[in-house]
Amino acid sequence: MTGPFAGAAILGAGPGERLAVKATCARLRRAFAVVPLAVAAFTLVDVLT
Repeated sequence: MTGPFAGAAILGAGPGERLAVKATCARLRRAFAVVPLAVAAFTLVDVLT
């Protein structure tokens, strides 16, 4: 279960760094609020099905 998340974190580090330079603080804050909720929803659906 942790393998895909670790892989995504490693692969997303470079593009994420470039996006962070261009994005505003408010947009980054919103993304860090939405992404964990999306992961939680995906995990919940995966567990229930």
